[in-house]
Amino acid sequence: MNNQLEEQFQKLSQSYLNDVDSNCAQHLHKDCFIIPLIASVTQGIMTAVPEQVANILDANIAPEVLLEVLYQLVPVIGTLKVKQALERVNSVFEERKITLTPVESEADENMEHKFKYNYMAPKLKIC
Repeated sequence: MNNQLEEQFQKLSQSYLNDVDSNCAQHLHKDCFIIPLIASVTQGIMTAVPEQVANILDANIAPEVLLEVLYQLVPVIGTLKVKQALERVNSVFEERKITLTPVESEADENMEHKFKYNYMAPKLKIC
């Protein structure tokens, strides 16, 4: 980028960045740690993920929140990038001895019931 364009960009973006810093600091505290992770995963830059995960955990953001953010990216970026990120997240969790217990939701139970009822149950023929 040439100097003139860079200066113009700085001039345009600086007032916005100052506004965000001064007016949004309170409610964006957690977001300022999570947004870089979202950006890295979306762009496929997995080398940055472990450090970003560590920063998120150091900011006392619950591991479940971090995971939920990644799960929500699946419809946008697909399962491959999220799976790659989760592998790196898991390595940080292992280093910090963080264990999570899976929770089965009612939706899971309903899907299992529907599957058994629709596909596994014998079909009745009505004459």
